[in-house]
Amino acid sequence: MRQTIKTYFDGLRMADQVIFADGKQEKLDELVNELPESTDMPSMVMRMSDCYGLFQGLVSKYSEVLA
Repeated sequence: MRQTIKTYFDGLRMADQVIFADGKQEKLDELVNELPESTDMPSMVMRMSDCYGLFQGLVSKYSEVLA
């Protein structure tokens, strides 16, 4: 799965911006645990990471159209 993700972001010319959360889960949990909703949604960290990646992908595509 990791290679599929790398290939996808490479196609968006964003491969150098991809950071996998391996070994960073504790830090991400600390950040998200400050949000009141985090107790109701234990998967919030990964969902937010996914959303951030998708947002960056959309911004990248939009920027390419403007250039």
